[in-house]
Amino acid sequence: MTAAAPICAKRVLPGFTLSLGTTLLFLTLVILIPIVALVLKGAEIGPQRFFQIITSPRTLSALRVTVTAAAVATVFNAVYGLLMA
Repeated sequence: MTAAAPICAKRVLPGFTLSLGTTLLFLTLVILIPIVALVLKGAEIGPQRFFQIITSPRTLSALRVTVTAAAVATVFNAVYGLLMA
């Protein structure tokens, strides 16, 4: 008897592994480089100066604007999302 060659199932998404690898590489670079830069900059200035920066009125105002905009967008999306459903 001769051994039959194994049957390889066709993939549903050809090239999926290459596209997934490219996507993960790109996202890793886009996300990890800024995070590493932020951590290095934070370690460079010391904890006391870092705390001064994050508690300054300008930083707190920026955070307040960001959180408010996110809350407004969330409510807007919730209302119109429920209307569309």
